[in-house]
Amino acid sequence: MLVETEGVASREGMRRINDAIVAHPERDDRRPIVVDHSRLDQRPLTVNVMPELADRTSTDYGPWRAPRAIVCPDSLGYGQARMWLANLTRERQEMAGVFRSREQAVAWIRSFKLS
Repeated sequence: MLVETEGVASREGMRRINDAIVAHPERDDRRPIVVDHSRLDQRPLTVNVMPELADRTSTDYGPWRAPRAIVCPDSLGYGQARMWLANLTRERQEMAGVFRSREQAVAWIRSFKLS
């Protein structure tokens, strides 16, 4: 599943993105998800939001049986996404990755043996 975001990021906007992913009819815990933030301006987000977003991701998604890849080509977004990743549980950290390009994200997902 591919999710592309755009516009200016906010705490509430990130919650809405998460809610939309959780409610998406194509979402399946066994299918990989790529969230591409290439067109999202993450400058308004602060580091204080990342633990909250990680906690919400862990609670809302239920069990993960396939990898989740986040694409953030710019340094600020990449760093924020890495902070999000660091706040996930170890089990989820093993199933999540942050990348600078969609190609890198897809290659990483393909390295998993998915059933």
